Amino acid sequence: MYWLHALSGVHVGAGAGVGLVDLPIIREKVTEWPYIPGTSVKGVLAAFHNADEDQRRPKTLARAAFGVADNDKEEGNNSGALIFTDARLVCLPIASFFGTFAWTTSWLALRRLARDLQAAGLPQIPSVPAESGDTAAVTKDCALAEGPLNRQVYLGDFDFATQVSEPAEKWAQFLAQYFFPGDEAWIREFKRRFIILPEQQFTHFARYGCEVVPRIKISPGTRTVTGTALWLEETLPAESLLAGVVICERLFVPGTQFTVENVVSTYCKKDELMQFGGKATTGRGRVQLRFSGGKA
Repeated sequence: MYWLHALSGVHVGAGAGVGLVDLPIIREKVTEWPYIPGTSVKGVLAAFHNADEDQRRPKTLARAAFGVADNDKEEGNNSGALIFTDARLVCLPIASFFGTFAWTTSWLALRRLARDLQAAGLPQIPSVPAESGDTAAVTKDCALAEGPLNRQVYLGDFDFATQVSEPAEKWAQFLAQYFFPGDEAWIREFKRRFIILPEQQFTHFARYGCEVVPRIKISPGTRTVTGTALWLEETLPAESLLAGVVICERLFVPGTQFTVENVVSTYCKKDELMQFGGKATTGRGRVQLRFSGGKA
């Protein structure tokens, strides 16, 4: 498995928009939840390791891992041994009237994650019960249900009745150990802010709860907007959490001595800060990437 924690807003664009937002982020067609394509993850990891196309041309470990395109001058191309599935949404941060913000998810998001976890062979995966009506599931240490109505939480324009849930406790502990390994302060914060929402409301937040930022281009001479250079950009908000599966196939570089273990130990073991998506010069795309071992 690989785990992505957005430390700033992330803009992985879908091209020009047809609605109000000029530059929307990419979303799943069916659920409309934001995601980061696996091809983007693979490309960023290759760039981070300085494995550009020229460096991958020789029969190196980088070529075995990331592949090369066919340029009609060699013995052919290869797709690379590393395969990244799309990084799908696990938790979306939403502003809370009490407690600043919540890491929200849904039972469907957890059910899809559990399927990937099982495929990757991770141990002790919590169970995912059926959704329980319009009640939000929280941990016993929830910092969001405060005020005169002690069992209510107020997220965005919605309020929810809450119920302390054992599965929520287990999922909060399970996810915290992978997104914040060894950091007890952040593990504690995550468990206090973790909340499992009803499906319809989580989908609403996933559709409309991302940041939309107006951008302009200023003319140096007049200090006003240049022509029609005013547009809206959408970003996946800071503190978003996503996860995906990385698979290492057999190597497609004939005549080499590289093994799957060489590739994985070199490119998929370290926890690193990386830049994902566009708008890097405006501070977008700062992401913590972590890997956790699965089955061989």
